Amino acid sequence: MMRTLLITALIVFIAARAAGAQAPTTVQLPTFHFFTVQTTVSVPDRGTMLLGGSGSLGTGNLANGPIFLPTQSSRGSAGGATMMSVRATIHDFEAMDAALLAGKVDMSPPPSIAAPGTSVVEARQQRQVEVAATDREAAEYYSRAVAAERDGKPGAAKVWYQMASRRATGTLKAEIEARLAALLKAPPRQAARP
Repeated sequence: MMRTLLITALIVFIAARAAGAQAPTTVQLPTFHFFTVQTTVSVPDRGTMLLGGSGSLGTGNLANGPIFLPTQSSRGSAGGATMMSVRATIHDFEAMDAALLAGKVDMSPPPSIAAPGTSVVEARQQRQVEVAATDREAAEYYSRAVAAERDGKPGAAKVWYQMASRRATGTLKAEIEARLAALLKAPPRQAARP
């Protein structure tokens, strides 16, 4: 009786082992969802806009042998993410061509690069000119930010304030940062219903 039970158990084990080697494979296929968005955004010259992104993750398990006694198993996973953005830069090629053909384009090195033999006084004057130009640019961005905020466009105002803050110095920078902080703390405005 014991011998018959042992042989039966051995046959069942061998049959299960052979069936485990031929076990069916389950593959889970991904599902896809496609959607589109139609919108309009304002991006200032040399500004950047994030269009979107996607992420992916894949995992896998592999086991050989019967369910109750796997002989080999392994697991693996991989993931990734991508983002797409656009940087807007405005080029007026007609004006550039006209200036080149008229000989009005200065091909000398930029003012930030002092020419060899420049005196300290000339370098300081050159630096003052650069600082004044940067201050004018910051003031222009600041006025655009104030106008955008007045027109009820807090997103555009935020971008203009940030651009102005990067260029401004002194009291103007402090004022810009205060306005930007107030704008960021303000609750989002509800869109008016028609």
